[in-house]
Amino acid sequence: MSYDPVILNSDIYSYDYFQQDDVCRLCWSRNAYKNIIEISSDNDYKVMKTDVVEKIMECLDIDLSHHVHPNKACDECFNQINKFHYFKKFCQETDKKLREILNEKNKTVPRIEIIKHDDDEIKNNSIDDLFDDNHSYEQCENEIKSKTKIKRWKYKPKRTPTYCNMCKTDFENVDQFKSHNLQYHGIECDGSYKCFGCEKKFKNRKARFSHESHFCKGLKDGYKCSICNRYIPKRGMFEAHMRDHRENVPIQLPEELFKCQKCDKLFRTMENLKVHMESEHDVDKKIYVCESCGRVFNRKDYLNKHKLTHTGEKQHQCPHCWFRTGQRSSLTVHIRKHTGERPYRCSLCPQRCVSSSNLRAHQARHLGVKVHECPLCNKKFGYKVSLQEHMSTHAPAQTHACRHCGAGYAHSRGLRRHIAAKHAEKNKTDS
Repeated sequence: MSYDPVILNSDIYSYDYFQQDDVCRLCWSRNAYKNIIEISSDNDYKVMKTDVVEKIMECLDIDLSHHVHPNKACDECFNQINKFHYFKKFCQETDKKLREILNEKNKTVPRIEIIKHDDDEIKNNSIDDLFDDNHSYEQCENEIKSKTKIKRWKYKPKRTPTYCNMCKTDFENVDQFKSHNLQYHGIECDGSYKCFGCEKKFKNRKARFSHESHFCKGLKDGYKCSICNRYIPKRGMFEAHMRDHRENVPIQLPEELFKCQKCDKLFRTMENLKVHMESEHDVDKKIYVCESCGRVFNRKDYLNKHKLTHTGEKQHQCPHCWFRTGQRSSLTVHIRKHTGERPYRCSLCPQRCVSSSNLRAHQARHLGVKVHECPLCNKKFGYKVSLQEHMSTHAPAQTHACRHCGAGYAHSRGLRRHIAAKHAEKNKTDS
């Protein structure tokens, strides 16, 4: 058998394999017939000091006292042990004979050199000096340790700070590395992780993956490749797929990628997998019903937020004004009106919005979409608030009156416009 370390990782070597009687203790081959371990007569599984055991323990420094199996060796290993043991004894005899010859001729013993790593001068001490009567062995050892500087091994990273572990690519500078992370891995400059299906950001990769797998509506069908329009179920597969596109590697994706965890069937799309789960495995979705209005939700936290609309409870208050709301997301959008933050930008014009819903309504105006229709005159509007203002014209209620001239308006916005246009000087004087 060849002594190749690669064989140690083979799957055939298991506990049951070594319980067989013909397995070699040293090379693991299946042609061993000579015993190297003899059990004592008391059956207490103690290794007896035989000639072969002593050779193995002396030459190879292997402890044979722990395991009963395997307890045999093949002929090739026996021959190697005998050769190795003979060579060791021969070298010991030659060294002994050499020392005797040198001592007879009164040859000087070579000096031991103590090399210090702090670039001091090298001092030579003979064996007689080290073991002088005035110095004990412990004192000499302490002196050597104090004069010798231990050289410690330091880890040197092989990869540069601009190396991408996922794409196995090293970039020329930090700017290229950050641009690559943002475009292909969703890692922002501030270290946050952006979802591939929406605008949400997360502190770590694990939180983002959980959102993408269970909550993101934009990824309900999987990760879509913008080049071949295929949907891929897993994030790692998607990034590897996009990397192959960038490197122009021939890509062969199987037609069916979405796997059922219960019966291991494969499907082409996530929708087909969901139909299969509902029809074949009778998946019962948890539903949460509102006791007040009967509205159904698939998550309990959605139901709890909805219940606040019935109770009127508003536990979130703006730190800048009197505004209160029942949802934290509404408070976040409201605070942006104080800070001036508008993180959502239109791709068609310079307009920026405080929320994603406002951005969608704004972009609908570019397309000419008006979904809010007046039930009385069939006039359509792009914003819901515009429809509400229009409805007041059918049955105007002058609830907002000007304190300067008494003009009445249905909405506060109309009153502000009137004061700015007609009573700007008086307003400045009053203030």
